[in-house]
Amino acid sequence: SVKPPSVFVFPPPSEQLANQETATLTCLATGFRPRDILVTWTQEDRPVSSGSFLNFGPEEDGGAFTLYSMLEVPVAAWQRGDHFACVVGH
Repeated sequence: SVKPPSVFVFPPPSEQLANQETATLTCLATGFRPRDILVTWTQEDRPVSSGSFLNFGPEEDGGAFTLYSMLEVPVAAWQRGDHFACVVGH
């Protein structure tokens, strides 16, 4: 059976913003079937290059799948309020 993912986006941890030049945004897509999924990111509605993010998974968990994606962005882009989105195709 087909089940769409639930998608959650988490902001960079505040300690990372204080200490580093890059910030990591995390996207979690969970509870989906089948395994096939495409996860990319946009910044200000423009696609982000695939070299800026890493996808981990999908991993099977109790008959459904979970995938994490982590996007590295400059702290300056985050602090000026750029809009980032996790784009999930399933």
